[in-house]
This record gives sequence, structure tokens and C-alpha cells, in this order.
Amino acid sequence: MKHDPVTGRGEREYGLDLLRGGLLALMFLNHLDVVFFTASPRVSDYLFEVGGYVSAAEGFMLLSGFVAGRGAAMRRAGDQGPAPVWRAAQRVAKIYLAYCGTCAAMYAFFWCWGAPSAAWGTWVALCLKAPADAALSVAAMRFDPLYLEILQLYMICVALLPILERALRRGLFSYIFSISFLLWAGGLASPLSTWGGGGSLRAISWQCLFVTGFLLGSRGYVLRKAGNLATYLAFGAISGLGCMLLLRHAGMPMADWLIDRSRAGPLRVLTLLLYCALSVVWLASVKPSFMVEAVASLGRHSLLFFCAHILVLHGLSVLLVEASSSRLAFQLLVAMLSLSAMAGLILAYDRWRGRTRPGKSPACEFAAKSI
Repeated sequence: MKHDPVTGRGEREYGLDLLRGGLLALMFLNHLDVVFFTASPRVSDYLFEVGGYVSAAEGFMLLSGFVAGRGAAMRRAGDQGPAPVWRAAQRVAKIYLAYCGTCAAMYAFFWCWGAPSAAWGTWVALCLKAPADAALSVAAMRFDPLYLEILQLYMICVALLPILERALRRGLFSYIFSISFLLWAGGLASPLSTWGGGGSLRAISWQCLFVTGFLLGSRGYVLRKAGNLATYLAFGAISGLGCMLLLRHAGMPMADWLIDRSRAGPLRVLTLLLYCALSVVWLASVKPSFMVEAVASLGRHSLLFFCAHILVLHGLSVLLVEASSSRLAFQLLVAMLSLSAMAGLILAYDRWRGRTRPGKSPACEFAAKSI
């Protein structure tokens, strides 16, 4: 039986895991900049914002909110109480430990092998500190680490989940969404947009992506059958994305506030929502296969992969320090081999745990862990 996102019955679909795994893989490819710092061209020259004014990080925040909202809808439909506050606290603690652990590992790596290139600037600044000062900076999250900023922001959003779910159950979510929207709009119009955690990704603006994803997930919009509207929805989304691609790649001048990444500019949010609409049709057609399993495995272990990929990038920087100006073909070869190795290890772990087939991951388990 197919999985029902509203009742929580049936088998878990691969669609969301596949989408999240794909976003993580795209992040890894874009982050190869730090390995091939002086190369021209670089992989990211072709992949960064290739789909318009939007990046994988923004998609990941929206999708994370969607998954949490979907779990809240399942609990509500199954006459279960809201997820306890301790579950959100447990998740925040897990993300925080992953953040601190990654920083500690990178600190050790830099002391052993140094900084391969100037691209690791923020990490170098941390590693020049005495161990005690570095530990305090990381523990207090005063350190703005390259590529780890999103974890700071993610902790803030996860901490808000109990409030979001209880507002949803009491019919007050429209007020929460209005407040979120006003904070986002205020962040665009005011220099106070620099407030909030998340390093270069400002919490006052990016929280709206997570809250919007939670709203969509709680309503079951994306995975609900689109019926006869599917064709029209896909056509509208593709047409809109065509316009966004034209704006992005035709070199048309744009006001900074419309496309600013740190403040989640309006054109970026619009492009992201168009991709979300297109997912209504695409996710329903996903079928299990070996490649789908491999990418979906990355999505199932997103936190592990995200933290590990930074360590892998440093290792590649050390090994390939003499190849920093390598040709594009070599960069792609390194990227594919690295991704394949990481996906293979995670897939092997999943198979060892007996979680490779859709039927092995019941929806009720997914709903319980979604927060």
C-alpha cells in the first residue's frame, strides 16, 4: 500500500529522502570550491544557482520544515498528542553536538595538516586560537564557520517546533505564519536583518522558509494526489521557472534586496516555491532503484553526511593541494568518486540495518522521528 501523508498509514516513499539527498549532493559539489580554489573554471561555476535565484541550502530549510510539518499532521490525524518538548530539545542537542564535534575534528585536522589554501579562512582564524579559546568560541557559537552556518540556523528552527505544532493544533498557525512573514519582510527592509544566528544566513529572514515548509507539510500539499490539476500545476511551475532562469542567466540587473541570499530575497523565495509546486508531480512518480536508494540514503542520514562532507573536503584539499588548478574533468572525477564513496558507505550501513526497502521504514516511525 502506498504511503498516505495524512493518515500515516502504508509504506514510506523515497521521494522526500531522495530530494533531501539530492540537495545535499548539490551542496557538496558547490563546496568543492574550497578544494579547487584557484581553478578556472570550477564545478560550482556551472552548478551554483543553476536553477535560478535559489540554492540547495534554501531548499534544505524548506524541506526540513516540510518534513516536520508532515510528522505533525500524522500525529494529529492519528489522534496522538503533540511531540513532547524533550524530543525537540533532544534534536537540538544532537545538532549542537554534531556542530561542536565537526569543529573539534577540523581543529585537530588543521593542527595536523594545516590549511591547504586561503579558502579555509574562517577555519584558519579558529585554529590560530589557543585550544581553550577555540573551544569557548565554538561552544558559545560565536564562531562563524565556513559551510556550517546552516546548522546554527537549523538549531533555532528546531527549537521552535513545539510552538509551531501546538499553534497548528489550536488553530493559531495563521498568526504564527503572519509573524514569520512580517519578520522576513522587516529583514528585507531594515538593516536589522543582520540580527539573528546563522552566520551569513540570517535567522530573522531564513526562519520564514522553515515555517512555510512546516505549513505545507502540515497540510499535505506536496504529496497529496494532484489529480487532473497535476498537468496544469506542472505547466505553471515550469513556465514560472523558465522566467526565473531567464532573469538569473540573462544578466538582467536586479536590486540587491530582491536576490540577497542572506536575507532570503523575494525572487529566491518565489523560485523555491515554484520548485516546490513542481515536486507535487515529480515526487509521486519516484520508483525505487539502486541510484535512488544511494541518494535517498544521504537524505536519511543528512546530519551525518553534512558534517562528514566538510571533513572530506579538508582531506581532499590536503591530498590535492598541488592540483588546485585542475581541469574541470578532473574536478568532476574527484566529485563523483567522493560522492559515490560516501553514498556507498551510508547505503551499506542502511543495508546492514535492514532499512533499504520502502517497507522497512513504516510511516509511523517516520512521524515519530520527524521532529
